[in-house]
Amino acid sequence: MYNIFWKNFKKHHLTTLAKTILLSTIGIVGLIIWSILLPIEIRVSSLGEILNDNDIVEIKSPFSGIINKFQVNNGAQVLQGDPLLTFEDTETNDLINLKKSSITDLKCRIDTANSALNFLNSKYDVIKKAFDIRDEQLLDFLRNYPSTCSMVFNYEISKLYRSLKLKLTRTHNIYSNYLDLEDKISLSNMLLLSHKKDLTITKNLFKDNVVSKNELNQQERVVHKSALELTTDLNAQKAMLRHINELYDEANVEFANYLKDISRDLDHNQRTLIDEISKATILEKKISQNTILSPIMGTIVYNQSFSSSNYIQESQLLMKIVPRCDLTHVRAKVAPQQIQSVKNGQIATVRFPHYPDIREKKFKAIIETINPIISQRNNDSSQTQNYYEVILKIIDPTYFDNKIELRNGYPAEILFTAEYTTLAKEIIRPIINNWPKIFER
Repeated sequence: MYNIFWKNFKKHHLTTLAKTILLSTIGIVGLIIWSILLPIEIRVSSLGEILNDNDIVEIKSPFSGIINKFQVNNGAQVLQGDPLLTFEDTETNDLINLKKSSITDLKCRIDTANSALNFLNSKYDVIKKAFDIRDEQLLDFLRNYPSTCSMVFNYEISKLYRSLKLKLTRTHNIYSNYLDLEDKISLSNMLLLSHKKDLTITKNLFKDNVVSKNELNQQERVVHKSALELTTDLNAQKAMLRHINELYDEANVEFANYLKDISRDLDHNQRTLIDEISKATILEKKISQNTILSPIMGTIVYNQSFSSSNYIQESQLLMKIVPRCDLTHVRAKVAPQQIQSVKNGQIATVRFPHYPDIREKKFKAIIETINPIISQRNNDSSQTQNYYEVILKIIDPTYFDNKIELRNGYPAEILFTAEYTTLAKEIIRPIINNWPKIFER
């Protein structure tokens, strides 16, 4: 009974296992056939960059020195004549500041001198009148002279005012004494006439023996004394007039000399100003030579970077500028195993993933040039990478409608082909492509 049961169980169990193996085999074979016949997409794509190698301008250092500051960054748009960078020259800058300060001061002195000359020349008649009528108040205009920007003329004109006023005061005092002496001379003259009459009477009396010889001599001495005093007063009066005229002449000479000094200083300052402006211009030209200007209108695509110091050597490359133009070319690196799918004249698709506004847009481009294979070492110099350089030109009209400003060297993605095929075709393709070679062997 046990043996019958065991045989039946063994028979049914092996039949189920066989079915499982059979189903598994059929499933695997079906999966293989399905995977071979399943349509797949074969894409030939590459990374690239916006290209414009035409007329790239390289800016190199004209001499060795320290760069004070870069005034533009990578990607900046510059106009012709825009400052790009400046070399440090603190000494020349300090000299320029000193010259500018000197120029400002000289202009102030020149303007003030011109104003003072015009002012004093227009007031000469007032000064003359002040001495003619001996009125000190007429000189007050000198005390209240307002200088435009330099206090020097305030002090000098104030000094002139005090000197002229002192002379005018002395003139006034002398003239007052002159008037007092005039009254005294008038009295002395009258007294002298009286004494002379008395002398005449005395002489007649002496002839008549009425008076003595001593009385006659005494009267003569009185007349002589009065005449001498009158002569002394007249001489003193003449001296006063002469002194008044001398003070007037001194005032005129002092005023004229002051105008002469102002004119001389004005002439000297004008010549000095021209010289200082010339020196400042030379220094500014020296500074301008230390500032490198953009020779063209374009885009900065390379800017020198420094790690610790801004010191550069003569002829060292500082930056590159691409002329402003439509960037219509793209450069791609294609691996050797993919180059067979890339042909001249073929239409490819270009996308710019780094521009959000056009990230999803695709533009048609035609393959213009396929350059020979190029070998390039990796950054670590451990391996050599071989690739073909493929140049494409964007021909899609919608590309030129974009308002986005694309820049030279920015990344792009290029899709050369997108073919739908099957795994079986891809397995067989190498055999078919190499069949002549296999047959020859």
